[in-house]
Amino acid sequence: MMKLNSEWALRLAVAAVLTTFTGYAAAEVPSQSLRLVSADAQLNQQIDSKTATSGEQITAKLTSNVTTADGTKIDRGAELIGEVSGVEASAHHGPAHISIVFNEARLKDGRQIPVRAVLLGAYPPEDDDNGTAADPMSLQPHFIPADQKIDQEAGILSHVSLHSNAGGQSSGNFVSSDRDIHLGRGTQLQFALAPRSSTNLMSGAE
Repeated sequence: MMKLNSEWALRLAVAAVLTTFTGYAAAEVPSQSLRLVSADAQLNQQIDSKTATSGEQITAKLTSNVTTADGTKIDRGAELIGEVSGVEASAHHGPAHISIVFNEARLKDGRQIPVRAVLLGAYPPEDDDNGTAADPMSLQPHFIPADQKIDQEAGILSHVSLHSNAGGQSSGNFVSSDRDIHLGRGTQLQFALAPRSSTNLMSGAE
């Protein structure tokens, strides 16, 4: 059994709170839902609101194996490909924001498939990460309500808050009220993920 250090214990507690208050781990499938499952990843490069530009490509490497609701297998080590979709630097201690969207997965055999990816959480990089650090954060597959909103308050990722919407266009929006945003290489990201063809709204539960 893996032993968790105090930092990971805190993160698991935070994840439990987010699950409780956002309600994305619903006991029943709503009449309209997005078919997404949980996936853990690490950011492959740093993103800074002072230097990032809209359209800049970004990638994140999966640190867990994923089987989507339609049976598509995406192995650990595959990359999610996306871009910075919006950015604003802080001026005179004013607000800053970074919006990102991931819309493709590059499989280990080189194939690329379109995906819908929604951020459920973001956490600081692990100093001694060996590629397994994100495993304790893994969640079982969930049905995500089409109008579900995720709001991670500042304090978990320094002064930066995270906001996302399962029915929105972006994967997530990072916001700071009074300074620039720096997402370091290795930032831990938790997604709700599905092949894009499976993210259309559906009527009724299966």
